Amino acid sequence: MLASGHPVEKILKKWKGLNFNHFTSLIPFKEYFRPWNLRALGDADGIRDKVLPYFEVKVEKINEMKLPVTFSVCNFTMKTVDTIPADQVEENHLLAGVSLPILMPALKVKKDWFIDAVWVKDANLLGAVKRGAEEIWLIWGIGNYPSYLSGSLNQYVHSIEMSANGALFEEFEQI
Repeated sequence: MLASGHPVEKILKKWKGLNFNHFTSLIPFKEYFRPWNLRALGDADGIRDKVLPYFEVKVEKINEMKLPVTFSVCNFTMKTVDTIPADQVEENHLLAGVSLPILMPALKVKKDWFIDAVWVKDANLLGAVKRGAEEIWLIWGIGNYPSYLSGSLNQYVHSIEMSANGALFEEFEQI
């Protein structure tokens, strides 16, 4: 929303009114009966069809704003974290930025497959510094809970916390 030119007050209001069920989008029911071929438990349709329109995020607007904004996604094909400038971002880059393995499949942009960069390096602060940034605004939505909770979902989230926060803290040290 910020890269689409929306003011912070509007962003806060929209987040408060978001129906989080819109993030959930199940694949066709019959696919769950073939777990050996299951790409993921869900797909990106809810985010594409409900969340992005609700937030009034338009890729064309992001492309034309010419803001010094970048989006970090994991290029699964190349096994790298790619920093996509705002004027080159595509909708599948945005969707891949929230595509967690097991929960949502990778998304293709041109010849490469992309997923959420959270497992490698969720924020590329050093990339911003190398491009000359003197001030960085980081919108960070990863938890950092001190207690180790039981249950497979909690432990999946703990893995995300360890990967993302570990890489972020390392970048803070380097900067």
